[in-house]
Amino acid sequence: MATEFGLEIVSPVKSIAATKCLSLTIPGSQGYMTILPDHTAMVSELGVGHMVATDSTSKAKESYFLSGGFVEVKGDTVVVMADVVEVASEIDVAGAEADKKKALEALEGKGQAELDQSSKALKEAEYRIRVAKSVASSN
Repeated sequence: MATEFGLEIVSPVKSIAATKCLSLTIPGSQGYMTILPDHTAMVSELGVGHMVATDSTSKAKESYFLSGGFVEVKGDTVVVMADVVEVASEIDVAGAEADKKKALEALEGKGQAELDQSSKALKEAEYRIRVAKSVASSN
């Protein structure tokens, strides 16, 4: 029985992390899921939210903001292919607050297509703020 698994986190822009983990909690499109060693093989769509990886060496928890993409679990490797991913400690909270304000303003008096886009932008901004603040409050 394995006690850890390899984790790769990539986005269209860059490779974010490559490490060994004890667990990974990620926002799936239908809710949160936790991946542990010896997880069954799968591919799943990702949603918007807070991703937490527990490092196998230091036992430290690393937090990320994640929006969209896919996760693949195969053997002892997990690959997160995210549309958008940010390390929590690197999130620009002021920028996320500005994005949230802009999205809220855009929600007023718009058609359905604009509402959908603005709602997604608002959700992303709110999660970026939550993820950044959760890490800041734990330090």
